[in-house]
Amino acid sequence: MLVISIIDTNRAEEMSLGRAEGSSNRCPQIVAGDEILIPVDVDKEYQVKVKNLPTAMSDQSGYQCVLIIEGVEIVVEGQRVDQHTVNCQSLRYAYSEKVSNKLVPLKLRWNNGFYVDNPDQVQVNLYKCGVEGSNCGVCHQRNLKYKCGWCESGNEAQKCTVVGTCSQVTHWLTRDKICPDPTITGCGTPMSDALLLVLECVHYTRTYRARERHVLALVQHGSLETVL
Repeated sequence: MLVISIIDTNRAEEMSLGRAEGSSNRCPQIVAGDEILIPVDVDKEYQVKVKNLPTAMSDQSGYQCVLIIEGVEIVVEGQRVDQHTVNCQSLRYAYSEKVSNKLVPLKLRWNNGFYVDNPDQVQVNLYKCGVEGSNCGVCHQRNLKYKCGWCESGNEAQKCTVVGTCSQVTHWLTRDKICPDPTITGCGTPMSDALLLVLECVHYTRTYRARERHVLALVQHGSLETVL
């Protein structure tokens, strides 16, 4: 079940299973663990690390995972896997800002109205591979934790993405694969006191060390230099 609701900023307080500040180690609470990473536009479940959670009784509604994205609560069902883990139902998330990643607040709700403490302010990292991955070389420079790769799938638009959004997995290039042949996108001679040839390229080195723009300079003495 998916629930979307607008946050009521005038609400006095949210009921809590623990204490709003200075939670006791014995109180139910979210605890810091591995970073929670969720790519946009892909159905993705995630896990929340917890401790001291009560087991829901037959007359109680159990747990719900809440992400607050651009002022809207996105709620999915949560399942208590064990005393340390709540599994949050799969959903496709998105945000409108053109930024490579966005940290969003996380809440864990129990029995429809009680909130588990989050003393470490654990958040979820939503991200878009394509914002800082305009070509294969740049795509492969993204932090390894995001697992971004270059999709060269059939007639689709080439893009930097996670494997789940590339229709043909065999055409998804990880950073240990070779990028497509470089393409020259511009040429110019901006300096008057030297013979300078400027080439703007994409996929120039064809590996993850590629730069989006490489400058090849032919200096007065006739030697060829590469300026990075």
